Amino acid sequence: MNVVFGSAAATSTGSTGPGIAGAVSHLFGEQPRTIISHAGPPSQDLGAFTDGGAIVGHAESDGAALVYIGAITHPVDGWIGDGSPIDDPFATARFLLDRYAARGPDFMAGVNGQYAVAVVDRNRRATLLFTDPWGGRSWFVAEDGDGIAFSSHLLSLARSRGTSLRVDRSLEDFFLIHGFYPFGRTPYAGIRALAPGAVLEWREGRREARQLPPGEPWPGVADAVAALRTEDEAVEALYEAMVRATREQLPSRPERVAVLLGGFDSALVASLIRHLGHEVETYSFHYENAGYNQPHTDTLARHLGTRHHWVQIDRQMVEKGLREFSRTFNQPTNWPNYVIQTARICERIRADGIRHCYSGDGCDAVFLGYPGTYLRARVFDALPRVPASLHRLLVSVAARPLVERTLGHPYRVALSMLRGLGRSHPARGYLSFRIMDEVTLRQLRREAPPQAEKSIDQLVAELSSPFASLPTLRLAYQGKAAVSPNRNKLIGSSDLSGLTILAPYMHAGLKKFALSLPEDLLRPSDKTRSSVTGKYILMKMAERKGLLPASVIYQPKMAAVDGPIDEWYAGPLRSTLMELMRGLPFDFDADYVDRLLDLKASETVFKRYVMTDKVISHAASLLATYAAFTGAVRR
Repeated sequence: MNVVFGSAAATSTGSTGPGIAGAVSHLFGEQPRTIISHAGPPSQDLGAFTDGGAIVGHAESDGAALVYIGAITHPVDGWIGDGSPIDDPFATARFLLDRYAARGPDFMAGVNGQYAVAVVDRNRRATLLFTDPWGGRSWFVAEDGDGIAFSSHLLSLARSRGTSLRVDRSLEDFFLIHGFYPFGRTPYAGIRALAPGAVLEWREGRREARQLPPGEPWPGVADAVAALRTEDEAVEALYEAMVRATREQLPSRPERVAVLLGGFDSALVASLIRHLGHEVETYSFHYENAGYNQPHTDTLARHLGTRHHWVQIDRQMVEKGLREFSRTFNQPTNWPNYVIQTARICERIRADGIRHCYSGDGCDAVFLGYPGTYLRARVFDALPRVPASLHRLLVSVAARPLVERTLGHPYRVALSMLRGLGRSHPARGYLSFRIMDEVTLRQLRREAPPQAEKSIDQLVAELSSPFASLPTLRLAYQGKAAVSPNRNKLIGSSDLSGLTILAPYMHAGLKKFALSLPEDLLRPSDKTRSSVTGKYILMKMAERKGLLPASVIYQPKMAAVDGPIDEWYAGPLRSTLMELMRGLPFDFDADYVDRLLDLKASETVFKRYVMTDKVISHAASLLATYAAFTGAVRR
């Protein structure tokens, strides 16, 4: 496991550094390395646990030390030499520390990638924390009157708080309904994640916070997109952008790299990397039920001359991952099988001697994929807002616990649509996906609900208001990104394995390029071969440039989260789920949860004829992974 941690306190007795180091040691069974420890006052500690992978770099010089976790990528303003920042994390750390010495606290401006950077400067008696402006990495921070403690790993920081650790339930209803914590909040009181682009400086007991401007990795990209006049011009420009983004994330010398292979998105990444001269090996989930296995892997391997690996996925792997969930990942999710399985594949990739891994993550969000998100956005856009009094009446009539128990997920989806009709733009289009409902929570908890900090409607309004100017489709995809498990998956898998895991579609330059494209280049009004999946111009580019066979480009969408998890929950993993939920911070109705795990006829029909993915046990998964974090308080 790869973890970075540290602390600073105004007095030598206030240091919480040994607490975090002890928590890391206890969780992972090895002693982390302390890069710098200064008794003070002020006391300052900075350390890291690394397994020798490619994602933790550190350097020391003239009373200052720097540690980062993640991946620094091109372009980097002022980079010296022909190499890539991902070649050697320690050389990159030395470059950053020299940059700090020359430029001072603003030295991270113009640095791209997915990173969390910490600097301890004994001469200035300062501790500084930085997160990348694009939200790829963050720090978890706990502050009190005397000091600050921070870590890249949530549970390590939580465990270091000892008996003072408490569960924060003030956002519990929002979390259980929408599936994520907003505004950097976590399940723990007093522990928050820094926002993207945050700069936090703690100096002699004083705290200063500011934002790092996101910068322009590709200056003028939006204007260049606006100047495109024809589809042919768009294809050429997109090809050049894809090649550039991929090249800037690759090692400087040809070497073996891995690609997490799902469908078209990741296959295109594999093709581009292969064309740029690197040896590519692809990896996919393999289930006993072949209906969940990714098709066309052999076709792609023949086309590119690559080697494909199947990694066996079974219920024992998922069970182990659920039991260790909070040790590997930093937030609960309703898609735990997906993130657990990705982490295990990454362990296999590292064992195969590969240091750098690539994925298709982020493609659907910027190129308007996700068929379910697209359909919900169209429905909400077409339906009028229901007057408040009528809406309250409709909800009161529809919200029936017995019906919810009988029909399960399809009923909760219908209630979600009905509740959305009472919201106005942009709130109704931003978070259209719900996991649980107020009816669910009333049956689940056998006690009074916790005191809510704000109502769910207030929170959704606050979250959506910055995106009020976006068109309907872009708004829906922005909301989808908030609930997506991809960031949680990539960070946890990278930290566990020590691999750099990068996605060209998440490159800041390419992302801005794609977001600047007109919607009719992504989902034309005319019927096309990509009408269901979206991403029209991307698929057209892959076809015209001969990057992939048509069978790979236009294959039916298979959701990456698909797997037999519903059947496992209903059968062999039922007792495990019930056991894990004992860590929940409230007394729950065991009969209701048991019913939640049953396979219902209505859900089987809904999966077969309505859903785009084939996993329906979102509520049970969210409860189990929530309990993985809150149970740490009881322990």
